[in-house]
Amino acid sequence: MRAGEIVIHSDIAPWNLLERDGVITGLVDWDTARPGKELDVDLDEPPQKVWRALSIPELRESWLPKEALTDPEATTVTPGEEVRYKLRGDSPPFLESTVTFRIAPNATGGTCLRVIHELTGKVRQDGKGGREQ
Repeated sequence: MRAGEIVIHSDIAPWNLLERDGVITGLVDWDTARPGKELDVDLDEPPQKVWRALSIPELRESWLPKEALTDPEATTVTPGEEVRYKLRGDSPPFLESTVTFRIAPNATGGTCLRVIHELTGKVRQDGKGGREQ
């Protein structure tokens, strides 16, 4: 994969989602995955429910743990529409990236979820933060 690309699952469907208490907790069956920059998914759940899973730390933690984040707080938030987090790799070279989640109602009463993952740079080799010079 090239810088700025993400892995696109390519087979998002109810039978490939893991769910607990009405919250999506995982995604399985990655055999058709491919590199990409954005991922668009139509979900049956209404936007309010998807927004809670994206923005409430206790719900987000089940699928995007705080250990994967540079900061557990979102870097930008447009309530009910968009939230962005900064990620950091857990091994050298500790690549830094952002992931943006955008939601909008779809035609069936569910949610159109767009995930945008962008590589932003590297942090120091010690993993303590700050960009390499």
